[in-house]
Amino acid sequence: NRYRNLITTTFDPIFCASFSTFGFCPQQLGEASTKGWEAGLSYTYSSDRPFLKGLVVQAQYTNTITRDLDSQSRLPRWPTDQWSATISYQPIDPLWITLIGRYVGSRYNTTGDRQPLPAFDVWSLAVTYDVTKQLQAYLRAENLFNEKYEEIASAGTPIRSIFGGVRVTFGGKS
Repeated sequence: NRYRNLITTTFDPIFCASFSTFGFCPQQLGEASTKGWEAGLSYTYSSDRPFLKGLVVQAQYTNTITRDLDSQSRLPRWPTDQWSATISYQPIDPLWITLIGRYVGSRYNTTGDRQPLPAFDVWSLAVTYDVTKQLQAYLRAENLFNEKYEEIASAGTPIRSIFGGVRVTFGGKS
């Protein structure tokens, strides 16, 4: 892909201070290009075996090469490598246990290959239980290993968080 007049957000507390409270402002890069590839796979297994009613495995990988054609530097916040994976296991009919992982490779927060952001991986675990066709209980742990990471420099990300609750479905097909 080629872009003309690409505008991105950059962090520059000195330059952006006059019109931005937090030091972020738009910056016109001019011409840029991106190229890459991605692949994904999905596998589903179901059976009547005890403690193995279902298994779903999904994975995705993306490789992206970006370039600011004026400076020949990478575009900000675009990692070269990213992947995600999900494994969902159903030991008994109403219960699902799902593990989700996501990896984001190293990248730069600003233009000109400045302000490097390190790669990170973050994992989540979710459990759902269908009490009835209309009522589902769930428990979910985000950032399971309490990873300290930044999607964007200085923009905080949540620490390990645990959520629980119930979902109620009204109407629809039974």
